[in-house]
Amino acid sequence: MERMRRLLVLFGILGFIVLVVWLGAFVAARGVVVDFGGKGFSEPTFSVPAQEMLTHGEAVRDALVTRSNRWNWLFNVAGWVSLACTSLVTLLAGVSGNRKAAPSGRRPPLLIVIGVAGAVASATTAFGSFAKERGQDAETTAVSLTASLRRVVEGIRANPQAEAATLIELKTAIGLAER
Repeated sequence: MERMRRLLVLFGILGFIVLVVWLGAFVAARGVVVDFGGKGFSEPTFSVPAQEMLTHGEAVRDALVTRSNRWNWLFNVAGWVSLACTSLVTLLAGVSGNRKAAPSGRRPPLLIVIGVAGAVASATTAFGSFAKERGQDAETTAVSLTASLRRVVEGIRANPQAEAATLIELKTAIGLAER
């Protein structure tokens, strides 16, 4: 059992070292800037309503990119917290070994800390999955809206008389993206 205890302590320490190195790299790294290609879809030859709609579409798309980046950052933070808690659980389990229960029948404080750290690790893992999903949803919507903006610009260039119908399509796409 002493050998198993040493192994658990070693894994806990290694996990903590990995956490510190990974956290340092995460903090030192610049944030990823996502650009879905395309700024200034509006052109001077377009009507004022078309220019306003395209500008609004770009603003919605930029907000989606910001939301995607925020959710992805929260996903990373949740991963860090989860890693820290699981490292703590491993380290504490290794330190505690096979200690006997307290004679008073109460749980030892170390056991409570292990339980709380395990619960936090589970909760942050679940939140990390949720944050990743939300970030990917926002990114997918931003890509879709960018494609709609491009289609509208090409449609107006190809057939300026059909601008009203093309703007209705864009208004629908923007409405879906703003949800």
